[in-house]
Amino acid sequence: MADRIAAINLGGLQQVGTPYKWFNRPRNLFFADLVGEPPMNLLDIKVAKADGGIVLGGSGLSLKVTDPRICEVAASVMGKPVVLGIRPIHLQLHTSSPSANAVPGTVSLFEDLGDSAIVGVQVNGLLIRAETSSERRAHIGDKVFLDFPAD
Repeated sequence: MADRIAAINLGGLQQVGTPYKWFNRPRNLFFADLVGEPPMNLLDIKVAKADGGIVLGGSGLSLKVTDPRICEVAASVMGKPVVLGIRPIHLQLHTSSPSANAVPGTVSLFEDLGDSAIVGVQVNGLLIRAETSSERRAHIGDKVFLDFPAD
């Protein structure tokens, strides 16, 4: 097994780095979608100021950001369309709204993988996947909330 990996797409070197960096800091949308199973959720959003903070909005989402590093990056693209990438493992699934960053949706997919499960949730016409414990059963049609981390 290699410590560093290089990848080429369409004849160009795309990214060189450790598997950890590929998974947590993909260089572009190609790698964000390629690395990890299930793949990263990629959501079209815009960055805006609201209530003295930064809000990521669009596609029926309105997510408040508190992490200073993310706020700094978000401020540099204020008002512009961007793609928010979030791994399914970083989303929490709930039956009631646990926070201001929880969005309601309807379960449209449940895939039991044994030690974990993939739950597909329809949110305003978008399919957003969350990875959860296989003990956390969800059924097609269940009303749930996806909790997005503020950091």
